[in-house]
Amino acid sequence: MNQRRNFLLALAFPVLALCAQDSASSLYAQSSGKLDLGGLNAGIDLPDNPLPGGSLAPVAPRVEASRPSLSGQLLQGPSLAPAAAPSLQPPQQPASVLTEAVPAPGDPAVGSGVNGSAAIDGDAFTNGDSDVLFDESSFEGAVYEGVVESTLYETRTVLGLSAIGFRRNYGSDRLLSNNFTDRGDTLSTNDTDHGKMGGFEAYLQCRASTGVGWEFRYFGLAPSANTAALGNDPTTVLVGLNNISEAVGDPSVSDVFADGNFHALTRDSSIYNFEFNFLKNRSDLRWFNGMLGNVETLAGLRYIDFDESLEYASGSDVGTGPRRLAFNSSVENSLFGAQVGGRSEFNLLNRLAGTIGTKFGVFYTDARSNRKISGRFADNSTYDPNIVDGSTSILGYDFGSSESDASFLAEIDLGLIYQFGQSSRVRFGYRAIGISGLAFASDNIPEDLANVGQLRETNDSRNLRLRGIYFSYELGF
Repeated sequence: MNQRRNFLLALAFPVLALCAQDSASSLYAQSSGKLDLGGLNAGIDLPDNPLPGGSLAPVAPRVEASRPSLSGQLLQGPSLAPAAAPSLQPPQQPASVLTEAVPAPGDPAVGSGVNGSAAIDGDAFTNGDSDVLFDESSFEGAVYEGVVESTLYETRTVLGLSAIGFRRNYGSDRLLSNNFTDRGDTLSTNDTDHGKMGGFEAYLQCRASTGVGWEFRYFGLAPSANTAALGNDPTTVLVGLNNISEAVGDPSVSDVFADGNFHALTRDSSIYNFEFNFLKNRSDLRWFNGMLGNVETLAGLRYIDFDESLEYASGSDVGTGPRRLAFNSSVENSLFGAQVGGRSEFNLLNRLAGTIGTKFGVFYTDARSNRKISGRFADNSTYDPNIVDGSTSILGYDFGSSESDASFLAEIDLGLIYQFGQSSRVRFGYRAIGISGLAFASDNIPEDLANVGQLRETNDSRNLRLRGIYFSYELGF
């Protein structure tokens, strides 16, 4: 019996040695260099886009080159020599377990990439001879790029919040009043420009391990109303107000404005944007500076709402006429359509990355305009004027019209990204948006306010230009 047992052990020893050698070789498969599929054995079936999160699978040994890490430092993969004859004893220090993925600048956990980054849980990764293959202290943020055939994460999610400050153009600058003083003071529509309009933006992005995903994005600009006034017995210069009154023989709207102690103009506007885009990401690209980057294309739907109103009012504290009288020109623009675009992120140095993006869209636009005159007497009763020019008698001054057309959008976004840690970063950038075929409030003040034909038309020939800066905080989870 002892002879037979010794004989079987003698036969089993070489087989066990070969198995142990294959097992030891698999431990050398992890390196920090860029994946070289040409160096892998044809028999190994790797996933198309593996991400860490599970146990290691055998991979053929290879020698890797250096590449930049999350912080921009080069991660030098160890030079691998053929494995020595392994010991049959268990490793003195077991290989550490890979924890969840830590996003690099192109990684979708905090950006657009899906390049399979992994983290080490603090223990050195060792082979059977206790030779250190990966030491966390030598990897900034414990991040390396490699191949781990393991369980794939289904999605990567990014939540972003931004503070934005934009400026816009305002269309025609219409003169409304002057007071004929030595200074020649005037009141015109551009006196109520908002200047910089503040708002906020929020977006949610989800990407699968294949790089396919979606995003929802919203931003809104709703500045407070801006008012400019002109005193010293101002006079209106708008045409047609002398043909608008409550009845023939009554004081006209022009007379009421002439009797006013002051004229005031108030602008109110708002811009809201909603987007839903499908995403396709390609990561692990090298840019002009040799650093890592990624490119992402998008296609989706977009809705934009742009509303604006101008109220031109006269106020008086004396006389029998209306104490307050106002002409209001307001517009509402609703745009719905499709857009396509692309964006890219690329490492610059350390934890700093640059970004560039563009979008182009075609929209169906519904532009609506309204002109109305209303006022109140001292006893709080309403003043409801009509057009009374001898040939036309329109009861009530409240005219609305609409126009449907096609609009085009172009957008460009330039920015810088600073990576704080594994799942958070900040973004600072500049964005410019141009939209054609919109109605502006100032351009829908008719040349003749008593001309019914002009009052029943909507001018949607203006182009809206938005430009400004934003500051974002992004959280990956």
